[in-house]
Amino acid sequence: MLQRLLYTSHAALGVPEYEQESSVRRLAQASAARNSAKGLTGVMLFVQGQFIQVLEGPGEALEEIFERICGDFRHRQVNLIDLGAVPTRIFSEWGMVSMTDGSETPEAIRASLSEIPYLAELNAREAILQIRGALDKYQETQQAGSKAA
Repeated sequence: MLQRLLYTSHAALGVPEYEQESSVRRLAQASAARNSAKGLTGVMLFVQGQFIQVLEGPGEALEEIFERICGDFRHRQVNLIDLGAVPTRIFSEWGMVSMTDGSETPEAIRASLSEIPYLAELNAREAILQIRGALDKYQETQQAGSKAA
């Protein structure tokens, strides 16, 4: 049975602020391979010093990875927001993709990302849809930038 999990946590990356974006990208890249092997897909946001992550896949694999996250020293105050069965994946293209509210992200996308921590606490489904929308916009800007180069 396919399930989706949404959680938040406060980051404890142990690196200076100017290295946080690259640290998050490395974390997402390492997670992508591990997640793909377990049939998991998802997105990791790093916004306002916290992680907001959506994972999708088989329930047993989600449970295993969430236990790992809860014990990971890079996460403090892990908060499970939503966990439930879903008919389809929303982030099927990625073992793990990441976005941050850092300087490498276009301002318009940073603005929509800044709303997500609050929205996640109020309405998990809408937060997940907004995350997908921000990810789509981010990819469009990346593609437009590579075509212009």
